[in-house]
Amino acid sequence: MTIEDIATVEALADESAVVDFEVRAVDGTALAPFSISRKIVHADGRVVLADPDFDRETSHARAAATVEPLQITGTTTVESPMEAGVIEEETASTVQGSGAAPMTQVCGETKTKNLGTRRVLVGATYAMAGSTTGRFTYKAGASSSLGVAYSASGRGGTWSRAGATSRSSTAGVSFGSRTGGTAYSTYFTYGQYAQWCRPLGSSKNNVYNHVVKANGYAGGSYVKKAPAPSAKYCTPLSRRDTVTRKTTTSNTWSNAVNFSGPLGVNLTAKTGWSSSASMSYTNNSSSNKRICGTNGYWGGTPVRAVTK
Repeated sequence: MTIEDIATVEALADESAVVDFEVRAVDGTALAPFSISRKIVHADGRVVLADPDFDRETSHARAAATVEPLQITGTTTVESPMEAGVIEEETASTVQGSGAAPMTQVCGETKTKNLGTRRVLVGATYAMAGSTTGRFTYKAGASSSLGVAYSASGRGGTWSRAGATSRSSTAGVSFGSRTGGTAYSTYFTYGQYAQWCRPLGSSKNNVYNHVVKANGYAGGSYVKKAPAPSAKYCTPLSRRDTVTRKTTTSNTWSNAVNFSGPLGVNLTAKTGWSSSASMSYTNNSSSNKRICGTNGYWGGTPVRAVTK
């Protein structure tokens, strides 16, 4: 994805410099939308769009080195790309050459339902070894990528998951030290929106799609027991020591937000480890233990970690 006018995009960013994008692909009459959020970062005299789940000091390097292919699925049928506010390739090249914008219609979205607060899984610790504890901290400003769903009709059972938007907490949660497997949740607000376009001069919105997404942070906390995952990438954890993870990616929870009733599908959530969202483990015993990652060693990309 290439942004020609970064200044206009930057003006739309929130207080954390995060912008929500929606990629729309049209193949014939099939429309495939996909949501993605990016943080605008100024680094080394240039502007990059970085993953908002990562700290500022690491995000510009990731943005320069990472290519992220998107797999998107058609959710809606449209008569033409213009119906969904998509500029066809031939028109886009003409616009870039002339500097003129093909303003033949206005597009936007309108909130149609307030879906209230939803509990969202944001992290987990697995202090399974005796005399060890795990701790997950979710500070104000922590960023979570929260799954988005689309539907042509907006009716239950017709929704498909497609991408995520980034939302930041406005209050912190310190969940305390825990033994065993523990899942940590907080609460976000969600809404349903109708997406529409209309010709210039018309007052009638032509709705072509519906989207459900998080629109705010509600706060609060919820903790419950969780089974430990398999973890084979182990290194020693010395007696009386504490290790903390504040960088690299976290787990993507596939069923983190329960919408199975109203939508027929649950939504995802991912919170990257950062200075605002961290996990740590303490060995309180007089003997050595092990800290084991599910996807890599503790000093690399553990994703989830278990003490043994």
